[in-house]
Amino acid sequence: MEKLPLNRKNELLETIKAQVRESGVTNYKLHKLSGLSQSSISRYFNEESDMSLEAFIKICNALELKCYLVPEENITNEFESVLNQ
Repeated sequence: MEKLPLNRKNELLETIKAQVRESGVTNYKLHKLSGLSQSSISRYFNEESDMSLEAFIKICNALELKCYLVPEENITNEFESVLNQ
């Protein structure tokens, strides 16, 4: 699998961090909900370690975020604006 460009990777991480802040979920609760260690979660959020796809999916599920894989050629300005609402 191709690595995400740094700006896309940062967008995903910032989206997850925003959801954590908005929902008031602590790292401890996220650890309990996701099954990931608290130290791993901390390293991901502090950008000390890259998050695996498995960890990303576990965190998204714990935060009730839906993950969609959409081919880049299908992403239009209208599509992105709907997703960003």
